[in-house]
Amino acid sequence: MTAEAVINATVTILQSMTTYFVQTADVTIGDDSRLDRGKDYISVLWPGAFRSDETENYQTTKHWDILIDLFIRYGAKGGATTTIDFIKFRDAVISKLDQYPTLNGVVGVTEIVISSEEDPVPVFEKNKGEQAGPAFLMQRLRMVVSQRSAISGGEFH
Repeated sequence: MTAEAVINATVTILQSMTTYFVQTADVTIGDDSRLDRGKDYISVLWPGAFRSDETENYQTTKHWDILIDLFIRYGAKGGATTTIDFIKFRDAVISKLDQYPTLNGVVGVTEIVISSEEDPVPVFEKNKGEQAGPAFLMQRLRMVVSQRSAISGGEFH
């Protein structure tokens, strides 16, 4: 049971969405450098907080938070079109992840719950500022992954 297996499985599922993510590198773990490479759709995943349930019957449940930052580049058609495209993009990501409640069979994963961390916000390029207009529309999703595992060793013989 590891957060690494959970986040890697999430990346693999998102990378299969080739309508949005043209290259597998458009979905990363902690690497937002793709934003500077002219891509229209980017997702950056981050490890978040975690919680543990009480241990019983030699089992424990971890609830891993995976933060999923979704970015869509502002288009030449303006903000309204970008907003509609963002809604479609976000809905597609949520729908895709909902199809894999065990993240495609990660050991011990029993469910995922996806919510938004905040409202979508414009992202401005650091060196151009707000005068140039936003470069991306971005929203952070929080996916809580519940994973059960057996405990052995130590005091659990």
